[in-house]
Order: sequence, then structure tokens, then C-alpha cells
Amino acid sequence: MSRLSNPPNSPQRSDIHRNEQEITSVYAAGAEDVDLAVKAARKALKDPSWKNLSSSDRGRLLFKLADLVHENAHTLATIETWDNGECSSKQWPSSADFD
Repeated sequence: MSRLSNPPNSPQRSDIHRNEQEITSVYAAGAEDVDLAVKAARKALKDPSWKNLSSSDRGRLLFKLADLVHENAHTLATIETWDNGECSSKQWPSSADFD
């Protein structure tokens, strides 16, 4: 799978703030960037390394992803809270909901 190694084709950036303090700055994707991402996703789905993967192996990968989300739930909820300003208790279920 390829990773985004270059900034998007759009030079526009978006600054993300929390309490008037910048916490990060990200590139804003344009139509050309979206087209490139869709093409890359379609290519990845056709790649033998994914296409020929057994359903049980795919399942193991999805469970690994779920484990990573669970392990990083607090960080993900914090980022989401900063992004939209909602109380984190509304953003993410309690850790008990994962067990």
C-alpha cells in the first residue's frame, strides 16, 4: 500500500485551533487529490496481497484494527473533541462499552 508522500496538489492549508491556540495544521485536499486517493484505493483492492487474502486473515486484520482503536480510544476522543468542541463523553463510549 502506498502512503501520501507529497502534500496534496492544493496548496491550501487548514489550521486547527483549541482555545485560540493552534494544535496542528493540515493540507486541504482538492478534487484532484480525491481522485488520486480513489484511484489508489481501487488499485489496492485489486492488488494480490489483499485480493487473495483469505477471509480469516482479513478478519484478523480487522480485529487488530479494532484493538488499536480500543487501545487509543482516549487519544482519538481527545482529538475529536478538539476538532468539533463537543464534550469527550459524547464523542466516545466509555471503555466499558468495548469489553
